[in-house]
Amino acid sequence: SLPVHEGTAETSDYSEETDADQETSTEKTKASSTNGTTSRKDNSTGLADGEYSPDSFNWSGGSGRVSIGCDKVIVKNGKTYARITFSSTYYQYVKSNGEKITDHTTSGRSSAFVIPVKLNQNNTIYALTTRMSSAHEIQYTIYVGLAAANASVAESGTADGESAAATKGNVTDQYEQLDAEAPEITGLNYAGETKVTFTDKLRIYRYEGGYTLIEVDVRKGTPLESAASGETQRADSAAAETTAANASTETTVMETTAAAASEEEQTSEGESTSQQRQDLYKNTVIKYLVVPENTEIPAGMDRQLIIVQQPADSIAVTSASALAMLDTLGLTDSISGVGLAEEEITSDDVKAKMQGSDPAIRNVGTYDKPDYRTFILDKTNLLLESSAILPQSADDTAFYELGSRCVQMNVPMVAFRAEDEANDLAKAEWLKVLGALTGHEQEAEKAYEKTVGSASEADKQAACKAIGTEYQSGMETAESSISES
Repeated sequence: SLPVHEGTAETSDYSEETDADQETSTEKTKASSTNGTTSRKDNSTGLADGEYSPDSFNWSGGSGRVSIGCDKVIVKNGKTYARITFSSTYYQYVKSNGEKITDHTTSGRSSAFVIPVKLNQNNTIYALTTRMSSAHEIQYTIYVGLAAANASVAESGTADGESAAATKGNVTDQYEQLDAEAPEITGLNYAGETKVTFTDKLRIYRYEGGYTLIEVDVRKGTPLESAASGETQRADSAAAETTAANASTETTVMETTAAAASEEEQTSEGESTSQQRQDLYKNTVIKYLVVPENTEIPAGMDRQLIIVQQPADSIAVTSASALAMLDTLGLTDSISGVGLAEEEITSDDVKAKMQGSDPAIRNVGTYDKPDYRTFILDKTNLLLESSAILPQSADDTAFYELGSRCVQMNVPMVAFRAEDEANDLAKAEWLKVLGALTGHEQEAEKAYEKTVGSASEADKQAACKAIGTEYQSGMETAESSISES
């Protein structure tokens, strides 16, 4: 491992540069993108001075081709610092917590910096790389978790990033089956479960601050459900090559992607963040993290979960069930595009909004041949996709190709499986998905209760039996013992 360099006063004292030094540095690189600033956070702690191993570390930002690690937390004079390493020797300084840290060490193909951080929460940093045509700062978000740093540990036995509500395993531990219990998401506290009774294709877990984790099993009930684990659980690797080839034909999409892409470490090894996001659509269980408006995405989760950033107010819909449910919830104003045959559109309101030379709701093609250009023009921020596109065999790559395109356009795509359900009670569970995605949980719950309330006990028992569970009276309305604070 890399040693902590303490050869200068700047690093040994963990102090920031003088104003004069900062001004000189700014002048030298004025023509480049080197004007990032970070705000100061109180990084004081009650921990004793010394070195600690972090309990968790996550990061996001850049192209993803350069990775960041953290192997040590340092407490000095009651302040917390982290030693972070970049998988590149081209990094010259890091800005963090209002300071600019230039002193660093290199070893092999990596460089290490000791920087001030606030533990157990997101920290924005800027790191300057000289790998590009000109010096350029890359913005990252890092999260350094250390349970012992939380003063409440001694009082309540819980730490920031944990909660009195039990979690089991990490959200990224497995994607082959639905999590039977709420998984841990680094940086978030578990609040409770949204009860799902009549379907085996779905789980919904809530976290403090309005975050929601939605898990959708896209293999359940398809010919691929019984496929063996391993490579047969995923599409053939040729899907990635097909995606890349097809994507090149969509000029507008690729121009948008190219404009946003970072030059960072163009020749470095490692999978890009974009490719990691595309690969999420290859999993048996697709996990979505719904993030409230004007709220931070937990560091690193954008590479491990599909992020739905609220508000979802420009929705494209190719699922007839989703369209009907949005109409039921009174959310047709949030729809920007529909990709369905005329006979599949049952809402008079939607039909009316699709009329005229400049309709409020545009036609966006079909589920298997969407109009990507219209997605871009409408600034689509959510696609509710028909489950008809889900793979039926290992070499069926249409779903993965669509997911890849959606990643390139930064449009989260939700496989809406209500039409795959065998009964109305199971279909109604998907109202909760729409409620969570759009922030209209109460309206969704009322619509759900109306459907359940009109069903007989025999219907409920049959619906549970269909998924291998036993119905108990009132179980569909039972709330989790943990409520969101």
